[in-house]
Amino acid sequence: MFKVAINGHTWTYSTVYFDRNQLSAGVAMKSNDYVKYITQTVVKYIDQPKDERKKYRIEKKNAKEPFLLKWFGIIPYAIYALFKRK
Repeated sequence: MFKVAINGHTWTYSTVYFDRNQLSAGVAMKSNDYVKYITQTVVKYIDQPKDERKKYRIEKKNAKEPFLLKWFGIIPYAIYALFKRK
């Protein structure tokens, strides 16, 4: 259990939930906490309807930046876009 105090109010929690930002920031955690996080993520994914999961995958794929921009920066991509426009 742990306590959180904000502006004089105190809350007590018995479970710790992690989000992706904490994991990508390199926050160290115990293996038990990591197993909890993975389990919560998998259960959350399984609980979603199949259509919603498919829609999310398509949106994520469409939101990716172009390959040239990702690997080589803005200058080669700008040159490519300039020639493509002609």
